[in-house]
Amino acid sequence: MKAFINSFRNLLSRNVIIALSCVLLIGISVVKIVSLQEPAQAKPVVEKLPDTLSLAPGFKFIDIKGSRSEGYQVVLKNEYDKSITAFEIGVDIDVAQSKMTRDLIHDKRHNSIPPGTTWTEFHPHTLYMDTKPLTIFGVIFEDGDGDGQTKTIKNIKEIRLGQKMQLKRFRPKLLNILQEPDWQLTEALDRLELEVSSLPASSSKGIPHNVAVGLLMEKIVLQDEIRRIKHAAREHSSSLREELIKFKETNELKAAGFTENITGPDLKINGFQNN
Repeated sequence: MKAFINSFRNLLSRNVIIALSCVLLIGISVVKIVSLQEPAQAKPVVEKLPDTLSLAPGFKFIDIKGSRSEGYQVVLKNEYDKSITAFEIGVDIDVAQSKMTRDLIHDKRHNSIPPGTTWTEFHPHTLYMDTKPLTIFGVIFEDGDGDGQTKTIKNIKEIRLGQKMQLKRFRPKLLNILQEPDWQLTEALDRLELEVSSLPASSSKGIPHNVAVGLLMEKIVLQDEIRRIKHAAREHSSSLREELIKFKETNELKAAGFTENITGPDLKINGFQNN
């Protein structure tokens, strides 16, 4: 009996409880032992972060964190000796929206990434990242040169060219509006909105596809800005003339940042003279 009690205590010290079922079963007592020890907890699964690759060796990934569900925060560093004004990031697969172009010329606060500085970029997770690296395909510098994949550099430059051409077509229309007296500006702005809607923005013979993309992109930007100006004047009593002057100055700065040119037979495209 003493030995049984000692064994019972030993079992208790190991966090088990003994349920004694003194069941008389053909003269045999059945003893059932039930463990109280908690099952071992499964170790949390650590998600593998995407691999990274830069085809523009001076623009490097220096940090990446996040998850498949929330996406990834990526930190890139410009180790070139020139400021970067645009780059393309994504996954090397021929699927829509697998790559994204960041053109900083449109950013009023950060229109370039200076040498030695970093840029924080968010990128959503895609299934393609399970097998392919998140890639920097190319960059464009402030002087118009580029580094990286030739196709990427060409695409960005052609899109910019389309935007530059659209801005050049729009500029005299805006200048004409600014010649109007203040009391006629509201009506003149309505007229300008209609004129912008007629600006060319589709691909036609002789226009490279990406140039047409740039034409359309800039047309949408111009239309949105005109709507914003009208709303500001109507809802916040903003000065129409002051808003239009700012609009003109912003467009001039943007156009000056586009260094892209077409040479040879494509110099003139549907009435646009590119220079």
